[in-house]
Amino acid sequence: MRIGREATPGRTHAALQAFPGRLEASAREARSAPRAGAPCALPDALLLPFLPPPRSLPIPARGPRTCPPMPLDSPAGVAACGRLGNRSWVREFVLLGIPGARGRERALLLLLAAVYAGALLGNALLLAAVGTAPRLRTPMYFFLGNLSVFDLGFCSTTVPKLLAYLSGRSPAISARGCAAQLFFYHFLGCTECLLYTVMAYDRFAAVCRPLRYAALLRPRACAALAAGTWLGGCAHAALLTALTFRLPYCGPAHVAYYFCDIPALLPLARGDAALARRVSFTNVGLLSLGCFALILASYTRIGVAVARMRSTQGRQRALSTCGAHVAAIACAYGPVIIIYLQRRPSPLLGAVVQILNNLVAPALNPLIYSLRNKDVKDALRALLPGRSPLRER
Repeated sequence: MRIGREATPGRTHAALQAFPGRLEASAREARSAPRAGAPCALPDALLLPFLPPPRSLPIPARGPRTCPPMPLDSPAGVAACGRLGNRSWVREFVLLGIPGARGRERALLLLLAAVYAGALLGNALLLAAVGTAPRLRTPMYFFLGNLSVFDLGFCSTTVPKLLAYLSGRSPAISARGCAAQLFFYHFLGCTECLLYTVMAYDRFAAVCRPLRYAALLRPRACAALAAGTWLGGCAHAALLTALTFRLPYCGPAHVAYYFCDIPALLPLARGDAALARRVSFTNVGLLSLGCFALILASYTRIGVAVARMRSTQGRQRALSTCGAHVAAIACAYGPVIIIYLQRRPSPLLGAVVQILNNLVAPALNPLIYSLRNKDVKDALRALLPGRSPLRER
């Protein structure tokens, strides 16, 4: 049975001769991809196997805008930026540093390096004192040791990269490094806020419930509270990091800040960042305000209890211990509330407040908790070389 016209040897020979010409014409059409500066257009997916290995492809844009060249660094490089989903064009970000700090790099480097060294030394000594002195093995000093660990990590999340940038090294940071910096910054910051709340509860139980203090804060209960702060901070940071880096970042990759934070990264995203902005504002703002409200309620009850004390010595001891905690809370919560709840962020004000929160507060905490605390000062003296351990009284 014959279908259509009969295939003769002459027609078959002519078709075979014309096939190379048609293939070459298809390849020429595939090579005529739009270049940088031309209107956006993406070649047909069927012609992609014929493309030569170009170094750049245009990004589809809306309207009459032109396409800047973008590197083909990923397997999805042939797709448009809006079609990338959770993949990112950007492989590294460039941190622009502290706003308005140009020409002052050397002075800032010396100042911040000295404060950073003081923060590391002070928290390390306080952690060693809490861990070695038997007199300091109480719930209050257990949480204080946790706070020293978080302060060591918190200032080390952002300051080393800032010091490297101020010393003249490259300000670039990889995309994975940027995500890690964002995660650990919010993980340690959230955990520290929760830990301050737990420490306020500890002071409330010690002052207002002294007879039940040992039952309320048993070693197992203290470990559960500390683990809860770690898990809460991890969940908080994982949510914010996932929402931030699920957006496509196609460039430019210049972060107008000295570390990777959500308010500085979201303006670079090419996708809809409304959800990430809303969740970060709500999560960070409400978490800080909620913990601060609980701390304020605890210290209101403590103030009422101290006012009713008849013993002057007991009142001074309670005010000394609680005053140090209140000062540390003011250093930690004030910058967070100022940064994330301002409607029109100021880059310079935000940078100054962040440095106070990231570096100055961790450096002040060992001084705050040790200057007026005789037990901590005795434990620190015992750590000095040539000093014999103090006898337990």
